[in-house]
Amino acid sequence: MNEALLLILSLMYPDCPTSTPLHAAPLALVCAADNPAVILGLIEAESGFCPGAVSARGAVGLMQVLPSTAGVPAEWLKVPLINVAVGIMYFEGLSRQFGGDLNDALNAYNKGPGGAKSEIKNNIVSSYAKKVLQLSKKYVD
Repeated sequence: MNEALLLILSLMYPDCPTSTPLHAAPLALVCAADNPAVILGLIEAESGFCPGAVSARGAVGLMQVLPSTAGVPAEWLKVPLINVAVGIMYFEGLSRQFGGDLNDALNAYNKGPGGAKSEIKNNIVSSYAKKVLQLSKKYVD
């Protein structure tokens, strides 16, 4: 089943990298995202593609989403499909909020919108954003 879904994804989204550690269902969400390579870089930076990852601050899953940010119980965020869906919606919302600037959106994803504003105001490119963008390069064909 997974191989069939990966084949369908590669046909539907020819520019989406399908050779990742993600299972086909979460990968389908990534492929449909505005910027799949950045989402994959974000997942790699946040969890190293480990769906069971939990941070010291309580962020959960592949995209290290806080239950308070998602508005759902932590148990739900342990389901990769839910975690990736919530993480992508949150990141794409931040991207719109910050005018499509990837550096600002990534910084806000990492520090929260309020925590990122001082760096954004001073045009500081965060080391976190640099890391995610560097990781994302390997997912661009």
